[in-house]
Amino acid sequence: MNLEDTKKAIYSLTYGVYVITTKRGEEVSAMTAVWVAQVSKEPMQVVVGLTPESCTTRMMLESRIFAINVLAREQQELAYALGRATSSETDKLIGIPTRTAVTGSPILCDSIAYLDCRVISHKKVGSHFVIMGEVVEGSVLNDYVPAVYRNGKIF
Repeated sequence: MNLEDTKKAIYSLTYGVYVITTKRGEEVSAMTAVWVAQVSKEPMQVVVGLTPESCTTRMMLESRIFAINVLAREQQELAYALGRATSSETDKLIGIPTRTAVTGSPILCDSIAYLDCRVISHKKVGSHFVIMGEVVEGSVLNDYVPAVYRNGKIF
C-alpha cells in the first residue's frame, strides 16, 4: 500500500458538519464533528465518531445524552470556533442562541436541524469512540444549504 496515495484518497471523502452538544447537571458542552451517520431507521439510531480526549465526549458518556445540530454553509466560523477551544476552558455556547429538547441537551436555534439522542452504546475503535444513539426527537429549524467538510476545509 502506498500510504501517501491512500491518505489522499481518504481525505477526498466528504462529510456533513455538525455541532454535538450535551449537558451534565448545569454544565453544557459542545464540539464540532464530521463523522455522523444514520445506522437504523426503526428504531431511529445514529452513530458519531468522537475523540476520547474531548470534554464533550466524556460528558456525553457520563450523562448518556447528546444532540446533533446540522450546520449551514454560512456557519463555517461557528464550526471552526467550536472545534478549537475546549469546553473545560470556556463555555463555548455563550452568546449562541440555544434551547432544549427532550433530553435537555442544547439545541442551536440557528442550525438547519437537530436530532436529540440518548446514548445506547459506545466502543473505542482506533483513535476514536464510536457512540451510538437512539433519536428521541428531531426537527428541521431552517432551510439553509448544509456545510460540507473535505480535506480539512468546510464549504
